Amino acid sequence: MSARGRALRLAALAATALGGVGLGVATGTVAALRHDRPMHAVGRTYHARLERTGTTSDRSGVAWIDQPRAQGGLVRFSRGAGLPARLPDVQGVAIRLDEPGGHTDLLLSSSGLRGLSRFVLVPRRSPLRGAAGSLMPFRGPHGPLLLAVQPAPDGSGRGDRRGTDLTDPDLRGTRWHLLWSGTSGPWREVGVLTVGEDAGPDVDRRTRFGPVTATPPGLPSYRWARLVRDPAYRAAQLLGRPGTGR
Repeated sequence: MSARGRALRLAALAATALGGVGLGVATGTVAALRHDRPMHAVGRTYHARLERTGTTSDRSGVAWIDQPRAQGGLVRFSRGAGLPARLPDVQGVAIRLDEPGGHTDLLLSSSGLRGLSRFVLVPRRSPLRGAAGSLMPFRGPHGPLLLAVQPAPDGSGRGDRRGTDLTDPDLRGTRWHLLWSGTSGPWREVGVLTVGEDAGPDVDRRTRFGPVTATPPGLPSYRWARLVRDPAYRAAQLLGRPGTGR
């Protein structure tokens, strides 16, 4: 890389870092004032199980995606701003999967799947009314890679009215397709997440998700994404109520 290229890259990283610090300050301030999660405070956590079917073609190059495996864990459905259920809100789907010696966390938000909509937040009344994606790409071996979940269209969702109120436990038994894609092109299904029983308010309150520190094996975050997200999540967890953080 040329000296000019290195200088531009350093300038871009510096700008990203400053943006991340600014976001962290804002997030921490809200958390301190609310004594709770600054975002996605209204939510419910369930036990869950992911059955990964693996891939036979169009392989991602990531064993965590390409190889079949069953994993237990948790899934938390939440509303970004905590608006009344009758109003559209950013729907959050946070997934924690058990791994040998630790866990994987996926933080997904309601978005589109086509074109640029995969990078855009889409407010909805219910998580069952559309997909939720990672928005920020992971660093795959063959380039940027996105993950998403989509409600199963086979009737297991039992209609899009279920789940509009997160005090309602009816998200139990719903099924979600796990998908991956590049920054463009088709999505490939690689597994199904089944929502189990309600994990209870204590689990919901104390569970912390780490979108930067607990990415899937073989799928680290890009440096610019870490610089943006890490300060905000650290501030939320330090200044909010103990155990907070989406």
